Order: sequence, then structure tokens, then C-alpha cells
Amino acid sequence: MINRSALMPVELQSVQVLGKRQASVAMRYARLSRAFTLTELLVVIAITTILLGLLFVPIIQGFNITRRAAAETAAQAAVRTGLERISRDLSQAVYVFDNSATPILMPLSRTFPIGPGGANTNQPHILFAKIDFVPRGGKAPSASVIDPTTGEPMSGKTLTLPLANGTRVIRYFLGLRRNLDAAGAVKPYLNQYEFSSRADGGNPDNEHNPLIVYRAEFDPKDPNLFDLANYGSVVDGDGGFNDPAFFYNTNPAPNGRSYAQNWRDIASPLVDSDKADMLAWRRDGSGALVTEAPFRTLVTFTPGTIVGDTATPGFMNNAAAEAPGAVPTRYRTKNGQWALPYSVTFYRAAGGAGQSRPSFGELRIRFENEPQVDGSTRLRVVPTAASGSLSVTPEQFYTAISPTSGKLFVKTPNLSFQVDARTGAIETGFQPVAGTGGGVPMLNAGGVIGPMTASVYPLRGDLIPLIMRMVSRDPNAGTNGVPTNQGLTAIAPFGLGDVAPYYPLSGATLPVATASPMQVFGNVVGGAIASGGGLMITPGSERVQAPDLQQGSSSIANLVTWYRAAGATTSIAKKATQLDDVLDASGGIRKRWTVTGGQRNYILDQDTQVNQSAMLLFDEPNGPGLPAKSITDGNTIAEREVRLTYLWQNNYARRIGGDQNGWPVDASDHTLIDLAGGATNGKQTLVVEPDVVKVDYSTRSQLVIQYGVNVYDGASKRATTMQLSDRVKVGNLGR
Repeated sequence: MINRSALMPVELQSVQVLGKRQASVAMRYARLSRAFTLTELLVVIAITTILLGLLFVPIIQGFNITRRAAAETAAQAAVRTGLERISRDLSQAVYVFDNSATPILMPLSRTFPIGPGGANTNQPHILFAKIDFVPRGGKAPSASVIDPTTGEPMSGKTLTLPLANGTRVIRYFLGLRRNLDAAGAVKPYLNQYEFSSRADGGNPDNEHNPLIVYRAEFDPKDPNLFDLANYGSVVDGDGGFNDPAFFYNTNPAPNGRSYAQNWRDIASPLVDSDKADMLAWRRDGSGALVTEAPFRTLVTFTPGTIVGDTATPGFMNNAAAEAPGAVPTRYRTKNGQWALPYSVTFYRAAGGAGQSRPSFGELRIRFENEPQVDGSTRLRVVPTAASGSLSVTPEQFYTAISPTSGKLFVKTPNLSFQVDARTGAIETGFQPVAGTGGGVPMLNAGGVIGPMTASVYPLRGDLIPLIMRMVSRDPNAGTNGVPTNQGLTAIAPFGLGDVAPYYPLSGATLPVATASPMQVFGNVVGGAIASGGGLMITPGSERVQAPDLQQGSSSIANLVTWYRAAGATTSIAKKATQLDDVLDASGGIRKRWTVTGGQRNYILDQDTQVNQSAMLLFDEPNGPGLPAKSITDGNTIAEREVRLTYLWQNNYARRIGGDQNGWPVDASDHTLIDLAGGATNGKQTLVVEPDVVKVDYSTRSQLVIQYGVNVYDGASKRATTMQLSDRVKVGNLGR
């Protein structure tokens, strides 16, 4: 058999062998390419994902960290610059308005049960979200200025504010970034980061409209910002100085634009980030809103709080220097410019050896704003503690506020005082004021004169100051028309009775007979001074005018000033050797004193009459007192008028009950009579123990500013919160 391959040339045989090998290799490669299974593919994908994750996750985290850092930086910058600017402005202020009862309105896109009484509302009122102050550099006060606290012209009244024509006011307040929409309607609040992706929702346009801080400087009489006819109104939209809705008042102003537009034009935002909000929302663990208190403001302007400030005793004038140890007529706290609420507490001394008075006397009165249904507030003055010798019942508690001075008057059976919150002072010295025999003070309320009503809500009006006038003879004493009583030897300014010789300084006729201050303020019950009663003339405050009794004087019909005799001391520094009463017939002794400057002398006798707090005694070496008969013409009988003004007070410890009821006592419960009978040889001096006053208050002279902001990360919608606080000593404010 022939072998064909052997007959082929060698070269051809080599080619054939090579082709078979290539085919074998190709087949092997084909089998290998078909070997990638699904498992192998998944493994490859997983490895690729891990590698990509390791590569890109740090990059993404870096971006997130950068955004959070940017939000934190923006929050820090907003808080620091805003707080610094407000603090700098307030440090230059000369007057800060009381913002404790002047809320602002904030329109919301949904309702919450946060209205008065828990009512649903989408227009809540927020306190301490606005502060107004007068910067340094204003002009001198002018009577033509409208008082922003009352809405009334000054018109020559006592100025309560340092405002004048051209004076500017700076207002910081919380307001929405866009207070009006394009159509001029009020645009409500919406935080798209808090609500747009939540079930509790927002408004349809989903436009971020947060709460931010504004600064506005303005003329407080600008008619395009305020409706001057409603200047004192606090009703939403009335256009008053303290209108809660001033930033959202769409009523037309005189310039044809709305008040809201005019406010927006002059207001400068302190926050420039469109991702900022100064409202923090409260949610429970599930993320749902706490509807009873859904939010809090991150910015507040709160008066600084002072607790237990023991007021420093002093005097309304320097007259007390005539009598060492005189009872204070004025108490001052460390700071003025009090803001509601505040409390004033009187402590009446109780220590000592005597057992005739209660072991303790305390009267604490709280002055506060009481919210009303319409969103306004009402001043309420209520005793929160009253015990011992300072006890008071609702039927004995009288309050009034003066529209001219702004002072608050409080009358209780055993203590009367006035509070001047602007200067941080409590005044305990009073002129004689009108009242009825039933113990009710009289008040002039807008020209209507009448008795005050016992109430914790102060009436608006002024006490009616009086002057005491008496004549120097008793027309019912004598025979055949010739008076046997030729003059006065004493005047009892605190005598009882409804027909006391007191008359209004203004000359107006009072609708009822004017009782003496003892009848009104001395705790009179059933016509007699009850336990704890008693008043005192403030030493050195008395002013006596009577005829000039110099022999041959041509001015006998005229009133001249009389002077307290040298060496004649008063109740709180009187020697026992001078105790004998000029009018005490049983004693049979008429004390005399050294006259100075002629025969125009008197002494002030506080303590020598049972149940009488003071007597003015007239005497002269060669006469019976203050005569009615003319010195130059013995046949002439004429009444001579005596006028007396003084300050009275009842803020001191006193004997309770017995013949010495109401008499001042010292720290050992001694009266002057007690000391006279002691081992001091009749030389002891009585130093009356005055009340101690402590005050808890908030003061606008020290403002606490809480300033915070939420800055949101647009991607994660998470908020970065930053908050700082500062206690600012305000400009010239204080006492």
C-alpha cells in the first residue's frame, strides 16, 4: 500500500502538521471563553463596587462635612455679628422701652392651640421678640412730643421719656423674611426644610419664608409708620407704637403704601443667609410636632433679673438732717428701669423686749401684667403675702397709677407708698391728700373727682394734694362777742373728723367733706384709731405760714413763714425733759423754748397726745400763743389764717393698743415715755425703727440678649444650631 504522505514533499508535510496544531489551540481558546459563569460575574461586580466605594465614599463624606462646616460657620458668623451689633447699640442707649407687655405677631401657615386659653390660632403673639430704645445724641425733651407709652401729647406734663422733635428710635425685632407677597397680602411663615417633606406640610408654593432679626431706625412720630390717631393702641393692625402686627399691617399709610411696606423699606435684616431661621421647632421621639408648644424663638430681649435687692433708705429732701435717725421717706434699688413683673416686700421690725405688737409684719405686693382674651394685657397689683401688723384684706387694698408721673400708688391700713419703676424708687413720704371719713382716698381721674375703689387693678388718675388752713380763734368761745380764746396754741394736722380744715391746692371744690390724713390713712375703725394706726409728720418737711406778730408790724394781715424753734426737737429725737404737753391741763406746766428771729416760732410735737401722731405748738414768752387780736389795736378782733403743708408717713414700727397705740417705737419696743422713765435721767433720745424694703425685679438697665440661629444644610435638611447670650449694661440707665 502506497503511503501518500511519504510521497509528499517535506515542506508540505510540515504545513499540514502546523494547521492541525492551530486548530487545536483555537478550539482550546473557544472552550476557555465559554467558561465565565454568573457567579464569576457577580464576584467581579462586587469587587468593582467595593473598589468604587472605597474611592468615592470619602469624597462624598468630604462634601457632607464641608456643607456642615459651612452651615456651622454661617451660624457662628450670624450669631456673633448680630449679637455684637445689638450689644454695641444698647450700650449707647439713653432710654429703653418696656417690652414686657409688647408682643409681636407672627403669621403662620397653619394653626396651633397656642392662642389665649388654648384657642387655635395661626397668628400667635410672641413676647420679648422686640426691643425699642433711644440712642445717645437725641435733642432735649419737648412738650410737643407724643409719649409712646400713652399715645398722648406731652402737653407740658411730667416727661416720662427723653423724646423730642428729631429724636430717633432704634427697634430690633423678629420678622418674616418676606412679610408681604407680590400682591401685597401678608405672607405667612414657612420653613421648607422642616415642613416641605413632612406630612404636617407647608404652604403650596413651598417657598422658604423664615423668621429673622431686623434693625430699623425711625422717627417715632412718622405718620407713614404709625397711625397717630391710634398711637396708644395695642390692637393688631391699629398702627399704634406697640401694634403687635406693625410689620404685617396692610392698611394704607398717608404715602399711599401700606404700613407693612414702609416698615420693610426701613428694616435691615441682620441675617443674610437664605437657609437661616430663628425659630426652633419642637418634635417628639416620632418626629411629630408638640402642638401645645410647637416652637421657641432663638432670639429674645429679656430684662435682667435681680432678686432680693435690699433697697437703700434715704430721704426725698435734705430736711431729715434736722433730726438724726429720721424714718426714711425714699428707698432706692441698685437699678432703675424696672420691667413687669416685679415684687416689693416691706418688713416691719418685730424684735425687742415689748409684747404689745405682733411678732412679725410682712407685706409683699406683686406688680404684673395679666393677659386678656384679645391678646392685650392689664396691670394687676396684688398682695401675695400680708401678715402681722401689715395685714390687709381685699376691701382695704387701694391702687392707682398716675398718668402724669407714671408712679403707682398703694394704700393699705397700716402702710402707704408709691413705686417709681423708672428710677427704681419706693416713696413713703406724702403730701396731705384728699379722702373720705370712711378711709377711702380721693382720685382725680380725667377731671372726674371721686372716691377710689378698692381693687387690684389700678385706677388711672392722680391723688389730690391738699393744704391745711385754720383760723386763729374759736368763734364759739367767749361772751358778748368778745372771744376768750384769743389765739391758737396748737394745731393737730392729723385730727379725726370729716370736717377737717383741708382744701385742694388747685382751689377745686371736692364733692365730699375732706377728712384728715389720719382719718384716711391711719386705720380708723368706728371713728377711732384702730390697732396699728398712726401717722408721723416727716421731720423738716413742714412749712408753716401765719401772720407776722412783731409789735408794730404793718403786715399782720399777711402770711409769713414761721420757723421751728431752735432746740425744739421732734418725735424721733426728743429729750424727755420736753415731754410736758402745752395743752395738758392736768400737768399745769407750759413748756417754753428759745425764740429766734422774733416771735415767729413753733415746735413740732409728735408723741405727746394719746392717739394723735403730731401737734404743732405755738407759743411766745409774753402771749398765749398765736393771737387773733391785733397787736397794734387791742379793740380789733380778727381771725388770722394759718396754713400748713407737710409730708406724712407711716412706714415705721409702732406700739399696738393701749394709750400709746400708734406711737413710734425703737428696736427694743420702747416709746419716748418708756425711755423717759428709765435710768437715762430724762436724756434718752428715741430712734424709731423703720421698715425694711426688698425688691425682686427685672431691669431694663441690664438686658439679657439670647441670640441664636438655625442654619440648614440644603441636601440633608439638617439644622446647625448656634446660640450665644450676653448681659448688656444699657447706656445711661439705672438710678
